Amino acid sequence: MRMKSVCCLPLAGLMLFGCQAYQPDSLDLARHDAMLQGRNPAAGAVMDYARHLASLDGHTTATYDPTDGLALPEAEVVALFFNPTLRHARLQAKVPAVAAEEADRWEDPQLNIDGARILQSIDKPWVLGGMLSFTIPISGRLGAAKQQALAEADAATLRAFMQERQVVLDLRSRWLEWAALQQRMELTRQYLGELDAMVERVEKLRQAGEIDQLDARLFRIERTTRRGELRVLELQEREAKLALKSLMGLSPSASVRLLPTLSPPAQPLPTTEAVRALLEGHPRMRVAKTEYAVAERTLDTEIRKQFPDITVGVGPGTEEGDSRVLFGLGMTLPIFNANRRAIVEAKANRDVARAAAEAIYEELVGELARTRVAHETAQVRLALLKDELIPLVDQQLADAKRLARLGEFQTLISLEAYTKAFETKLELLEATLKQAQIAHQLQSLLQNELTPVAEKKP
Repeated sequence: MRMKSVCCLPLAGLMLFGCQAYQPDSLDLARHDAMLQGRNPAAGAVMDYARHLASLDGHTTATYDPTDGLALPEAEVVALFFNPTLRHARLQAKVPAVAAEEADRWEDPQLNIDGARILQSIDKPWVLGGMLSFTIPISGRLGAAKQQALAEADAATLRAFMQERQVVLDLRSRWLEWAALQQRMELTRQYLGELDAMVERVEKLRQAGEIDQLDARLFRIERTTRRGELRVLELQEREAKLALKSLMGLSPSASVRLLPTLSPPAQPLPTTEAVRALLEGHPRMRVAKTEYAVAERTLDTEIRKQFPDITVGVGPGTEEGDSRVLFGLGMTLPIFNANRRAIVEAKANRDVARAAAEAIYEELVGELARTRVAHETAQVRLALLKDELIPLVDQQLADAKRLARLGEFQTLISLEAYTKAFETKLELLEATLKQAQIAHQLQSLLQNELTPVAEKKP
């Protein structure tokens, strides 16, 4: 019995040492709300993060200075730092990464204790034995599992990077829409100023009997209509600004000045020879390649699982009072099962991963072709408006004003000239917005750098 006590005490200590204790961590939304309300783009951590981004290869972060307001490049830094979706994606990416660190550990040893009592009347009727068994992984499955886990971690990290790029692309698109709303409101206010002057003049002409009530009312109808549109635009602008704050991870009540811009990125179009290299290195393609690598590593792991590992056991025992040393050796023989189901599933999943990668490549080829044509179309439409239509409506409006000064005021012609000039400017604004948005989409397709922002975040 003394020998058994001496052996059991160290084993009990080892079991306690290897186990972890549960520590609860409550969800405190009140504390998180306080953090949300206190987020500041000018905080030191954000400034350090901006400098960190500027130091990364492939990153073109402009000088970060939020004190004079946030331009679009600066807003992108804030979004990368505070956006809640990105925080969630980064934490999700860490799960397979931390799991990969533990993927090649040996299986825990197994302690088995057997006992028997001899029914015959003898002095020491008990037969006791204990054995501590270890599995020696000679099949190589642990190394294969490690490589599989590392590939899964790489895929998760790349998916987090893709989330970052998507958030930045969404921010750019919404920023351009918000900037277009700002300009549309300004154009509408200018037009209303001209309508106010026209309504006043038309009212004098009506009172003088030079035009009738029906013609005069047309100007008031137009002014009332545009005033209603301006009110809707103001509400839409507030909504768009709140959406931008949400994308940046800021509180709706955050006091931050945003600087509108409708400038498209300066992105030279690549040659035909460079397109394939760009597409093969595109982040979506890299994610697909990594997921294919996961399928390869999974198949390798499942194939190695069919080969047996050796289980070795040793331990003390006693029979009729005599002490003994017990040992055992065992292995699984791959005769009936041999992990066949898992292997054929892994092979099929590898075929699925290959088809997925090929499909993504085809999607990128088609998307790039369509986006380039859309970019050319937007440029042609913008040039047509600027070079041909705008000069015509400006000349029409100038002639209408000249006739009015000469005393030849014609109600319908003047109203049509003012309205057409205003609507053409709005059309030009929409064409500018469309061209800028497509230019950003084209830049995203042609940009194959994938800087590990999430991994290196302070």
